[in-house]
Amino acid sequence: MRRGAPVVSAALILTAALAAAGCDSSPSAVGCLSDYRAVDQALRQNRARWDGQRAVSYEYVFERVCFCAPDARGPFRVRVENDRVVRSEPRDAFSTVLTVPQVFDVVQEAIGRRACTIDVRYDPSAGFPAEVFIDYVSLAADEEMGFRVSDVVVAR
Repeated sequence: MRRGAPVVSAALILTAALAAAGCDSSPSAVGCLSDYRAVDQALRQNRARWDGQRAVSYEYVFERVCFCAPDARGPFRVRVENDRVVRSEPRDAFSTVLTVPQVFDVVQEAIGRRACTIDVRYDPSAGFPAEVFIDYVSLAADEEMGFRVSDVVVAR
């Protein structure tokens, strides 16, 4: 019996260390952001570009990238009028789609909460977030989220 004790102790220490690393979303965690200023600056610049269009009515395709039910993923063809979703195809997607400003808000929240990973690709001309990936905890599974926004047509 005495012989197995060091192995069990080493295994417990390794397990505890891995669990602690997986729960750490601080900037010092392996692979996590350490400087949120550039992400925040890009968000502000692109949000200003989007807001400059005064786009309160538009159509777009929205996709959710997640470990969630296929019906929640899309793609969904969405119509927004006066900053509110008024149509979505398929129809039952009203609760799962976000407006473009809401996607910006999700990125802002991730910055505020110091998510481990925040990857955003913005449309170079209109400024909307075309692809978003957020991972709050580096070694946790299934808590990541992502969005794709495409085929945006602003009503004039």
